[in-house]
Amino acid sequence: MDEIKLYAVRNAEGQWFRSKGYGGYGKTWVDEFRKARVYNAIGPARQQVTFFAKNYPEFGVPDLVELTVTSVTALDESDRVAKALGK
Repeated sequence: MDEIKLYAVRNAEGQWFRSKGYGGYGKTWVDEFRKARVYNAIGPARQQVTFFAKNYPEFGVPDLVELTVTSVTALDESDRVAKALGK
């Protein structure tokens, strides 16, 4: 299987960028990686790095983190779906 590359943005304090969307609320930077915005293309992640570097230079340039996925496991959901459809 080919490797899959994913990308995330991390600030100098080790916090992860979390995309809030239009009219979103909450923190922009979070400590937990599971709440981080993960990009499947490098372009949008680079755009976030550039945005924060230009608009908030006092915090430095955020890191662009590359994640490499090398294994994929398919889960059998047929029993769960059959149970849900039976209700």
